[in-house]
Amino acid sequence: MPAQILVMCEACGRPQFPRKGGCVQCGAPLPEQPTGLKRPATPKEKLFDAFEPFLEGDFGRAGTVLLSQRRLEWQPGPGSREEKKTYPLVDVAQVELERRPAWEALLVAALPGIAAALVSSPVARWILLGLVGFAALACFTQRRYALFVRWRDGKDPLGLLLAVGTSGSPAVQRVLSVWESLSAELRSLGVKVLEPS
Repeated sequence: MPAQILVMCEACGRPQFPRKGGCVQCGAPLPEQPTGLKRPATPKEKLFDAFEPFLEGDFGRAGTVLLSQRRLEWQPGPGSREEKKTYPLVDVAQVELERRPAWEALLVAALPGIAAALVSSPVARWILLGLVGFAALACFTQRRYALFVRWRDGKDPLGLLLAVGTSGSPAVQRVLSVWESLSAELRSLGVKVLEPS
């Protein structure tokens, strides 16, 4: 006796033997051949799928961002002492990529600047002023990129440093590429996104 193949009703998902009268449960017409359609997902499966990340953005040593329909996750880079962070999207008011000059480089310029004012040797003074110039150049040619997550309840925003570099550096190009994908997906999920200025 040959084995009979079951077909699945496309309306209700019930597997059954093929028959002319339609589905046993809902009466919808049955396909002639098995269609290979999956059964409809249960509410529990739909809930788990909503938490399954569909976008992974790798920022290199800075870490990785994962986005699902329900949450935004941050996984720090390897060797980092930071812990993994999870943010429910219902609590997120907006996400912003901040781009600004690397003002921190001017702090490095302060010590040689003070030393140049106190040193009596002209050669040492010129060397120290050269270091001040390099630090100022680094400040104004490099940009600092950070991801800020702002909350609906007004808590302090969370800032994640992603990269510091010139506009053509690989780290900055990676940040901008991931941001392009991440911002589009966040908008489609209803999260307000602010572009870098």
